This record gives sequence, structure tokens and C-alpha cells, in this order.
Amino acid sequence: METIRQILLGITIFAGAAGLFLVIVTRVAFGKRSRLAQLKKSELPAISVLKPLCGEDPELEKNLEAFFTQHYPRFELVFACEDMNDPALTVVRQLINKHPRVSLKIKAEPTLHGFNPKVSNLIRAFTLAENEMILTSDSDIRPEQDYLKRISTEFREKNCTLLVNPVYGRGNIALGSILEDLHLNSLILSGLAFLTIYTRKQAGFGKSMFFRKKDLEAVGGFEALKDYFAEDYVLSQKLAKLPGGCEVSETILPCVTSNRTLQQFVNRHGRWAQARKRIAGWSYPSEILANPIFWSIVYLIVDSFSRAGWQVFVGATVFKTGLDAFQGLTSGKNRRLLTYLLVPLKDLLIGLIWFYPLLTDTVYWRDKRLKVAKGTRLMAADRRKVLGISVPRLSWKWKKDQAGSSLD
Repeated sequence: METIRQILLGITIFAGAAGLFLVIVTRVAFGKRSRLAQLKKSELPAISVLKPLCGEDPELEKNLEAFFTQHYPRFELVFACEDMNDPALTVVRQLINKHPRVSLKIKAEPTLHGFNPKVSNLIRAFTLAENEMILTSDSDIRPEQDYLKRISTEFREKNCTLLVNPVYGRGNIALGSILEDLHLNSLILSGLAFLTIYTRKQAGFGKSMFFRKKDLEAVGGFEALKDYFAEDYVLSQKLAKLPGGCEVSETILPCVTSNRTLQQFVNRHGRWAQARKRIAGWSYPSEILANPIFWSIVYLIVDSFSRAGWQVFVGATVFKTGLDAFQGLTSGKNRRLLTYLLVPLKDLLIGLIWFYPLLTDTVYWRDKRLKVAKGTRLMAADRRKVLGISVPRLSWKWKKDQAGSSLD
């Protein structure tokens, strides 16, 4: 037992050091915002902004209006959904009346092109897109008014094929919203920073992706992504093979997480874990090895809640909470100090969720049981299997998933 305690203590210390390293990496990657050259209006390319929709998300009107009010000379908004009676389109129509000069198109039709509903919406929207530059943007993103100008300029300066934006969480006092913000502003942001700097393996974070129409068509279009869970990752890997490659933008976008519940948080990150496991493979354990709070809890339990166990737990909790608070206040812009008291709960849940894709390779998504295979390819699955054994469904069922994001 003493050997086990020593191993767990070593893992906890290592996880704390890994957490500190990731914070430093994030500051290096996103800490400075370089001054971009100002392009003349005539140099700014026309952009088609593709907005997949499904239902009325919290604060949807403000999120969409942020695109109606962009300070950019030539752009069009293309909205797509499955149903013309979708409540999200009611919000769109209200904004049309408020901003009648904005070029806008809507396509609603029920045809499902594959297992991924977001890609079905993108296929619909793409058929109406007129401009060479394409921006795909989820419905929970709310950028500043100079966003289109910044990404156009950055895309040109970096001479890349794909430009993706990292995000930080911006929500309210709902428990799921707080946990979502804490996680987006810590491990998710740090993971993207690490991939960007050290592995050159672009994660293709799909909240906002900017590319040329001709490049998308060269790799098979959105149709080539219709049966993938992490369509953003697959697209980034395809585009990375073209001249210019993929780059991560210096502009971190706010992702509105308001009114999310604890169940939604657990469900969402269970699905994200499935995707990351199928993508990361052997490197998947690195995630849990950057979670000192989780390992300190394991140490505390193994040590029978001894005084030494409590000291390790408190030390790890204070240290990791401090790291998350620093990153949230700087990169993530979360200045609600009391929310950082929930970092231990967030890290415990994330630690437990990490094991989910080790037990099963299926997800329940929009009334369908789907198997997530290597590379996140989707296929039908009749029964859930845990450790290879078919069992009844044990997890919560989520009937309504946002078609605005494949993993939300």
C-alpha cells in the first residue's frame, strides 16, 4: 500500500507541474496580440458566413446580431436548418427587420446528408454561398465588430489554408455554465495552445473556421465530412495537406454558455472525450495526467482520509485553482472570482469523464445510438457496449443536440 501511495503522490506532483507548464504554454501562444496591418477596403475579400442553426439557444439574438453589425464592407450571412419553423429562424427574421441592409440567405430543408447534423446544415448553407472566402461559425459565438476584418487580415498575413479561432467561455451563474467556462478557459484552451506550438498538429477547433471555397472543394467539400463526429478535426487534417497549412488565430472568441445545466456539461464533455480518444490514441492519457486535483482525491481515498492525504488534497486544490484563476483572468477573461471555488468539482467530473470512452465506443445522439470509430467516423450501433459487452443504456439520454456544433 505504501508503494501505491508513493506512486499516487508522484503522479499528483507531476500533474501539478504539467498544469503549470500548460499555463505557461497558453501565455506564450495567446498572451500577445500582434498589430496587424490595416488592409484597404478594396483589399478585403468578400466573405460568406455560414451559420448552422437548431433551436433557440440562450442569448441567440445577441450572438447572431454580432454578425449583423460587423464593420466589414462585403459579406453575406447564410443560415441553414432542418425546419423552416425552427424557432432560431424567428430570431433571424427579427434581426432582418432590424438590419435590412445586411445581405442574407436562408435554407431550410429536412434532408439528412449523413450522421452529423451540423455538417448537413453546412452542406445546405454552402449551396447558397456566393463568395470565395468561407467562415463557418457556431450559433453560440459572439465576436467583436472588427472580427471579420481581423481574420481576413490575419489569414492574408499568415498565408495559410485554414484559420481557426480558439474560444473562451462566457456564461452566467448556472452551474453547468460555470463549469463549462472553467473548463474551456483551462484545459481546452491550453490543449489547443500545446498542439499549436509543440506538435504542429492542428486540432481544428470548429467554433470558427475560415478558409477558401476552392480549397474546401479540393478536399471533397462538406460531403466528405458528413459521417464524422469531429468534422472540424477531419477538415483541418485535409486542409493541412494543401500549401499554406493550418494556423490558429490570435483572436480568442467568446463562447456563450449561459443557462447550461450540470447534466448538459457532463453529456457534452462525455462526447468530447469520445472524440478526443478516437483522435489522440496513445496520447489520450496525457489529459488526465494534467489533473492534480483528481489524483489528489484518489490519493486521499487510498490513504484512508489521513491527515497527510488531506494535506495533499488541499495543496493540489489550492495550486490548481490558482492556475485556473490566473489563466481565466488573463486568457479566458473570467473575472467572477467566486466561480473558481468550483474548480475542484470541475476537475473531479472531468477526471471521471475521462474514463467514459475507455468503457464504450458509442454515443446517444439525436435519438440514435452511434458508434464512434477511429478518426471519429460514425456508424449505426444498436446496443451500447461496455468493455465489449452489450448492456442496456445506462447514461442520460439527450434528445435535442445542437446542430450548430457537432460536439455541443
